[in-house]
Amino acid sequence: MRHFAGFRISTTHAFDVTGRHFIPDGESFHIKQMVLSERARPGEQACVRMRAAAHPSADLVICTLRPGCEQLVLDLVLTQGDEAVFVVSGAPVDVSRQGRKPRPLSS
Repeated sequence: MRHFAGFRISTTHAFDVTGRHFIPDGESFHIKQMVLSERARPGEQACVRMRAAAHPSADLVICTLRPGCEQLVLDLVLTQGDEAVFVVSGAPVDVSRQGRKPRPLSS
């Protein structure tokens, strides 16, 4: 059963949102929105990047959030094969998603 919920990524907490442990065979994970967290300090910005197992030395910049552009609405669909990890630099970011609860990476 799918539902809408959220999670936070920060400089200390990246999130592994795909892989066999998280997404069952034939299913997908949908990211719907990214927003600067309420914990962001005034004037602080964030850059959200995705790292995929297929290209471990390259990061894909998903968005840069800053005052005046605090949120991004998107429809990003990931499957098991993507093996993606989301990381952020700067302020924490809240992510709205449709799917199962993500598992934090061990530090």
